Amino acid sequence: MINRHHRRYDKMGLQRLIEDSGFAVRELRYFFIWPLGLMYLRKLLHGTKERPGKPYTVTVPPGPVNRLFASLSRTEQRLMRLGVHWPLGSSLLAVVEKPRALSWDEALSVSARTAG
Repeated sequence: MINRHHRRYDKMGLQRLIEDSGFAVRELRYFFIWPLGLMYLRKLLHGTKERPGKPYTVTVPPGPVNRLFASLSRTEQRLMRLGVHWPLGSSLLAVVEKPRALSWDEALSVSARTAG
């Protein structure tokens, strides 16, 4: 809940949800592996509970830090384009496909095959 996200999925849970919703998963992968250490450190230092009276804000870090983070993200993107699949990450990317509707002839063919 640190970033006000109320749902967390692991890879298998998201795949199951997508498929149960009638979609086909074409690709499912983790990304943003580089900030995990920082996220775990923040969790250790501050916990995950909201603090009453202290509004949660996200600010852009100072220029040099922001450029470093952007560079790490670009490097991760390049590695993913080269086929690197991370075993974990702070986010999941799902590419899904809605099944196409069968034509009338295809539906009749499927019906005839399953009836016999």
